[in-house]
Amino acid sequence: MSTPAATFDVSVGSGSAKPPKWNSILVVGEHQSKGSKPFSQLARYAEQVFIAQPFRTAVLGILTSNISPQLTFWRFDRAGAIGSMELDYQSTTRQLGTIVRCLYAIPFLPPEAVGFHVSSIITNHLPPENPFPLNDSLPWKMRMSPSTLYEGEALMNRLIFVASGIVTRGTRVWLGTLGGTPVAIKYSWRSSTRPPEASLYKLAASHHVIGLATLVAYDTYEDIVTNVRFDHCLASSPLVDRHIKTHNRHLTRLVLTPPGSAISDKNLSPSQVAKGLFAGLVGHASLYFDGGILHRDLSPQNIIYTSKPQVAVHQWILGGTREADVVGGTMMHLYGALIDLDYAVELGSTDRQASGAADRTGTYPFIAMGVLGKGEIHRYRHDLESFLYVLLWVCCYPVTPDPNPKQRDIVDDIWPRSHPLKTWIFADEQIVITHKVTNIVSDERRFEELLGRFRVGFERFKAVARRWRRTLWGLEGTPLCVVLPERERDMGGEDTGGMESASGGKRYWLLHDEVRVGVVNREAFGEVRDALRELVEALALGEGELQN
Repeated sequence: MSTPAATFDVSVGSGSAKPPKWNSILVVGEHQSKGSKPFSQLARYAEQVFIAQPFRTAVLGILTSNISPQLTFWRFDRAGAIGSMELDYQSTTRQLGTIVRCLYAIPFLPPEAVGFHVSSIITNHLPPENPFPLNDSLPWKMRMSPSTLYEGEALMNRLIFVASGIVTRGTRVWLGTLGGTPVAIKYSWRSSTRPPEASLYKLAASHHVIGLATLVAYDTYEDIVTNVRFDHCLASSPLVDRHIKTHNRHLTRLVLTPPGSAISDKNLSPSQVAKGLFAGLVGHASLYFDGGILHRDLSPQNIIYTSKPQVAVHQWILGGTREADVVGGTMMHLYGALIDLDYAVELGSTDRQASGAADRTGTYPFIAMGVLGKGEIHRYRHDLESFLYVLLWVCCYPVTPDPNPKQRDIVDDIWPRSHPLKTWIFADEQIVITHKVTNIVSDERRFEELLGRFRVGFERFKAVARRWRRTLWGLEGTPLCVVLPERERDMGGEDTGGMESASGGKRYWLLHDEVRVGVVNREAFGEVRDALRELVEALALGEGELQN
């Protein structure tokens, strides 16, 4: 019979007898017993610390064992984990002395050495005996770089988003104020292999992109290799150098306006969700057609609703509108914006193919089928497909509690009423693809059953979902929807265009700039825009009637 695994921690706090919370932990530990998986458990503890302490750059961990008198130190960061040699505290007094000195020193180390970011925040209010910015219990003040237009301090009022995981961007977003202006403040760990997100916001602004959050300020701070691992953890070699180059990350801070609520926010009304989704759709189109940038990470978290509208003017992207025609195009008030350019790519950039990118990016449930499993180059149509999945998601969640949870029908096998789209989260890639092809594309009856899972108040979104499905996969002249592959030339090697192949028959493949056969990106966008705009107008009219 094995002994249960034990855990321990080094924490700071009030000294009460209450069990410590994750926001008070300095070091995590795991005591190995026979049959346990100590490192996996230690990593889970480290993840909880990262979540609870928003200014963490690294988490120290300690592994001990009742199998042998050994101890190992670990350090977790956004690029992974590095460990010490196994220290045997019974073999030599030297190794025992090393262990004792390390453990004793931890509470006395400066915050940066323990694993905290402090260079952009003001910490002089913290007591000398506890100089660590452990949690978000109080509003934090942050320093603005002299290189920005705003010098001095900004207030981080409320933490509204924390990403889970360890080897991730580790994104944290605060609502804050800067010079009296409401802003969103985003900290994340950018991969060194990707361009800075700020550069894409600046490029978009230079092309007068509408429907996109506006960049106010940008700064870069620590990177993993130099500042978190102190540039001396591993001996240099070609293999190590290549690993470091591809896995290094940089901590960045963006200040954006306007702040808003993700369209998945349960407190938003159907009309507000529709307005936010419309603004995101317009912003995505402007980003692509005006800015030459493909977003590649559509999700409910990356589209926001704003209560204060932004005035947008464009020659054609806004389409017909009930508002006004002005010099330069059509004017419309957009109640929302597209955000998060972490995975966006500039079309025609030297490291990407001219109309997309070959690497898979996105938020798992919303990744287009061709990108998820077939390794297709990421195209505009793939992002349109993601928009459909986003619409289905915000219409299904949060799920209304079932008054008869034990009652089941055949639909529950495909779209469980307690969690309709859970397959898209938990299943592997091939199962997700098969599930979407079968139940979204091929079988209209199954698709209608999913629409039956829409929550109360979102019934009018069904018509939009149906039209978007036809836009993406409708086969001309038939009621069928099918997934077609992409191909630039027919089997004879001749260029193809229009609806027919070079041999004169119907073409059953897509060109790179098509969404359906014969329907190019801009035309398909017009279809999905018009369907959603009609919904926005209908819901706004209903809201007006209620107010009257």
